[in-house]
Parts: sequence; C-alpha cells; structure tokens
Amino acid sequence: MHLWVNNDILWVGAGKSLFADLHQRLVLAMEPVRADVLQKILAKWSSGHVRISPVGECQWCGSEKSTGLVLDWEQLVRNVCNDRDFAGSIVSIFVNDACKRLQKLGELIRAGNVSEVQRAAHTLKGASANICALEFSSLAAGIESLARERRMNEVEKVFGKLKRAFEELRKQAGNPV
Repeated sequence: MHLWVNNDILWVGAGKSLFADLHQRLVLAMEPVRADVLQKILAKWSSGHVRISPVGECQWCGSEKSTGLVLDWEQLVRNVCNDRDFAGSIVSIFVNDACKRLQKLGELIRAGNVSEVQRAAHTLKGASANICALEFSSLAAGIESLARERRMNEVEKVFGKLKRAFEELRKQAGNPV
C-alpha cells in the first residue's frame, strides 16, 4: 500500500478496520495526528508497506526508484475469479489504450491545457487502478492533483516518471508471473 499525505490522503485498499482506527484518532479525537503516529497506524493495517511524504514535498517528484509495485498480477487474477487468461486480456487492452492516452496526455501537458491534463490523468489513474497497476495509478493521481493545483512544472517531471512506469508495466505485462 502507498499512502501520501499532503493536502489529501490517498488510501489504496483501506479496509474497514483501518478506517475505524483512523476515524477514532482523526475525527473523534478532533486533534491533528503527527506523521509518525499516522505511519504506525497505517503500518498496523498494511503489513508495514506504507510511505508518507513530508508535507510540502511533491511526493510524486521524489525518488526515481520504482516502488516495485508495477503490476500486482496476483491481486488482479483474484479480482477476476482466478482467470489468468482474462486478466492477461485486460492488461493487454489497458496497455494498448494507455499508450495512446499517454501520448495525448503529453500533448496536453505541452499545450498547458490544465483542465484536460487533469481529466486525462484521472482517466489513466482509474483504468490503471482497475488492473492493479499501483505505481502507474499513483503517478497518474499525482499528475491529476498537481494539475488541479496548477503546478505544471511538477506535472512535467511526474509525467516522465509515468512514462517510465508505463514501460516497466509493459515489460511486466509481457511476462506475467
């Protein structure tokens, strides 16, 4: 699970117990929670796979290293009733479609069309989340958020990372586990 805290909180696969724990601490206590405390709460419910970026830091512009969560094949297969062939077909369709959408997104970024960048990134975010492409989805969410805040210089940086994540996803899609 990846979680970034800045102006928004992004939960990936947050379960009922996690929600109850966070609700109790954040809403019922009516007090702010320090990042280290939030990290412990999230680690409890996510097997320790949580990343929190400091406030003010662009969480998507940071490290060039991959999270390693390019495509969660096992989760995708579970999501489609253990039909590996169907999962492979879905990923193949996504790769073909995303290739075109990435090209269009790049054109929109170069044109400075903020609202369309936000819309295109939103589409890529949702489609990639549906196939369990966690890193790609997170980067697309970053572009969407940065475009909403009109931080287009940072959008360009994250777009480069999104393209690299797509290439990794494409490689992994050709070699499912």
